[in-house]
Amino acid sequence: MAETRTVRLKVDGWSNTRFGRIESNLIAFEVMWLGCACPTCFARLDAVMNRMKESDVKWQVREVPIPEREGIPSTILMVEPKEMPERVDSYLSDLLGLQIKEVA
Repeated sequence: MAETRTVRLKVDGWSNTRFGRIESNLIAFEVMWLGCACPTCFARLDAVMNRMKESDVKWQVREVPIPEREGIPSTILMVEPKEMPERVDSYLSDLLGLQIKEVA
């Protein structure tokens, strides 16, 4: 079984980095921190969900507390790729139509 790995992801045009998590056959991508919940974040969530509705990948959206976010939940996109990609940032970029890069 593959190791669980947390990554930080920078989305072009989004001011804050997002957390991602890779575990076994799932990729989790933080779309929105509920501590912010501004109209811009809700628009991003809508855009991501609309994009996923057109995809043939199994997915769901959940609210999950992220320790680095003071325990306030984030809205997380959970994706189950047909096979785990080598690069999660490239996979999410293609899937969501965004420019996403993994950052240190």
